Amino acid sequence: MLLGAFRPQTTTGVKKVTNSEDDTATTRPVAVINEAFARRFFKNENPLGKHFGPDKIQYASRYEIVGVVKDMRYMTYDYKDPIGPMFWMPEAQTTHYDDPAYEAGEIWSHYLYNIVIWSPGSPPGTIEEKVRKALASVDPDLVLYAALLASALPAWRAAGVEPMVALRNE
Repeated sequence: MLLGAFRPQTTTGVKKVTNSEDDTATTRPVAVINEAFARRFFKNENPLGKHFGPDKIQYASRYEIVGVVKDMRYMTYDYKDPIGPMFWMPEAQTTHYDDPAYEAGEIWSHYLYNIVIWSPGSPPGTIEEKVRKALASVDPDLVLYAALLASALPAWRAAGVEPMVALRNE
């Protein structure tokens, strides 16, 4: 989760605390959840300050909820299905597990495979250049395989190509 990524979001009926620069590798593990997560696991309770974790009971209080954001859809292939529970953690935080499968999943979760950017009304060339510059400022050796409009994703996937960046400005 990028610092400040959710600041523009608001959620009705739930006080929201955003992630911050204080969420680092040495601070308590935190997460931001979506409204679907709050509805499913916390019903009519305010989820802020509550804890959750993956699957096993010994990990049940691993993350503290510090924010709730509106439900959002990332891909359109399941647009007819309700948006499911989701959560995000700061990229700077890594959780360690005694279970090798959970530890491997935690390591894998820190790899960045795809970036999807939604920028309605922006000309494709300008957004692509900004993304390339931003990624190069983080790591000049980072390889950007493809930047394309979101509408082109189905054709790329049908050809067996999974792009790293998809730009949606339609």
